[in-house]
Amino acid sequence: MKPVNKILLFNLCLSLGLGVLCFAALRALPKVLDLGVYLLVFDLGFIFLQILTCWVLSLVFFAKGDAGKGLGFLLSGIVVGVVGFGTCSALLMGNGI
Repeated sequence: MKPVNKILLFNLCLSLGLGVLCFAALRALPKVLDLGVYLLVFDLGFIFLQILTCWVLSLVFFAKGDAGKGLGFLLSGIVVGVVGFGTCSALLMGNGI
């Protein structure tokens, strides 16, 4: 498997795994508790952090001359942003929060 594919797969699975946990917490916890909302806000913060980390690592690998890993982290940041924010907005709209 190419390094680009490994990096994309790892970051996407990490983001989707946390999204699934937040979805399960929103469904399992009573509506009276706001813990699900806090988890969703934490998920948004984690997505921002993951995108920022991917882009910084992308710049580092491009500067070192490893374009394959640099491209992997750059694309990974974009994909995580699109999928992560789409998941969070769907959870917000679906639950009426």
